[in-house]
Amino acid sequence: MKRELNYLKEKFETNDVPLQEDFSDWMDSYWHKDEKIPMDSLNVDVSTKADKTAGNLSSENITSWKTKLNEPSLITIPVSSSTNTNAIDSNGRRMSGKTVLISNGSNNVTIECRADSEADFNAAFVKLGSGTVTFNVTAGAGLTLTDIDKTFVLNGLAGSTASLVRSENTYFLRIYNA
Repeated sequence: MKRELNYLKEKFETNDVPLQEDFSDWMDSYWHKDEKIPMDSLNVDVSTKADKTAGNLSSENITSWKTKLNEPSLITIPVSSSTNTNAIDSNGRRMSGKTVLISNGSNNVTIECRADSEADFNAAFVKLGSGTVTFNVTAGAGLTLTDIDKTFVLNGLAGSTASLVRSENTYFLRIYNA
């Protein structure tokens, strides 16, 4: 039978001679490793132990977990006309924190900087096609896009790159046309 801890301790003090029943009580008072512990028997609230959205992780935590999970730092986004900073690749990976290969072929495409993207969005873009890649912001979203190099267009050869970083409501764009 299950017994309180103090009762069991008294049965196993120095010079005591525990009975078979005392040993049985001792064994019945603990969970065996092969037994499932019912949730209602736990004296802990596990509902707050996990955040399945991971919304409470810092940038450092996210980077650390991505490294541990072998998250690739390079993704490909196939684009024929337009996409935005919330776009995902075929494996469901988001752009932020990645080098993004823009597979646009000869199509001219637009990448829209969105207000609902990560607050600390940052990505490097590599144009794989011959078409242009133009960056802009969502109209009326309270965002600005600052062109560090006085252009919003990747119009160089395949392999031309851009970096896009968000700080609060401003996206900063740097273009490197090859």
